[in-house]
Amino acid sequence: RITATGVNTVYLQAFSDPDADGSADAVYFPNRHMPMRADLFNRVAWQIRTRTPVKRLYAWMPMLAWVLPASEAAAKDQVLTMPSEKSDHVNMGYKRLSPFSPRARQTIREIYEDLASAAPFEGVLFHDDVTLSDYEDGSEFALQTYREWGLPPSIASIRSSDDLLGRWTILKINTLDNFAMELAGILRAQQPQLKTARNLYARVALSPRAEVWYSQALENSLVNYDFTAVMAMPYMENAADPAVFYRELVDRIKARPGAIDKVVMELQTIDWRGTSKPIPSQEIADTITSLYSMGVQHVGYYPEMLFDNHPNAAMIRKALSIKPDEPAIH
Repeated sequence: RITATGVNTVYLQAFSDPDADGSADAVYFPNRHMPMRADLFNRVAWQIRTRTPVKRLYAWMPMLAWVLPASEAAAKDQVLTMPSEKSDHVNMGYKRLSPFSPRARQTIREIYEDLASAAPFEGVLFHDDVTLSDYEDGSEFALQTYREWGLPPSIASIRSSDDLLGRWTILKINTLDNFAMELAGILRAQQPQLKTARNLYARVALSPRAEVWYSQALENSLVNYDFTAVMAMPYMENAADPAVFYRELVDRIKARPGAIDKVVMELQTIDWRGTSKPIPSQEIADTITSLYSMGVQHVGYYPEMLFDNHPNAAMIRKALSIKPDEPAIH
């Protein structure tokens, strides 16, 4: 299937999320803290590296979204979302360990240490959990950190001032990115050539205001990570016109010098609204062709439904083949 599609990079999920709530319930490698659903990461990574033309294999991992066993000391050190007076504020919707908890950070470090020993791989893709909303984090660990930053130990007080809200957002963005870089450093102790990638919400690239909602910034991502996988998913964003959505997104990215070389346009193959129906393979292929015509250098898609041949391998291969140097990132 990998050979048939013509992709040159694979993001291989190293964690298990059987209830599809966005948080890891188990992993696919031996480790000290999380249940191991099966010792599969090493085997599958070896198969991909030795039996396909793939050039780069990334371990796809959460940074914060871990559902630790109750016996773990850090299990309850979770991000706390404060009540919102707005009905339309961004709700992340999945459990995450607080990046401000020393216990949680140490537990996550050790999970990454164990991943580094599991198998050789060329990169790490940080899950879309590297985020905090504008009502997070209200945990005791976070409030103590806000005091140390010279901010009020209250999200309501911080939100009452645009100046405080702006400072808080920048500090949270830096906290998340710095921790990701620390984890990448742990992996590089055994994977010295490691590249980094992170998922970024499309709204962050489209609207500067969205940095507050997600504690993410495209500019920071371009500086800190080798690649930024922008979730270019118009149906997930309820975009009125997908073609306009893609054009605006590409224009915003190209407005930043050098950004287009470091951004992966990550497409959706399923419309998760309602009945979660597959997006037609021809539409996906046409979108890839259109993005390349706009100057996009890297394209990926998710999810890969290999047992249903979705997206259609022949259509994807044909679309990817129009790019002469680097066919695709998947």
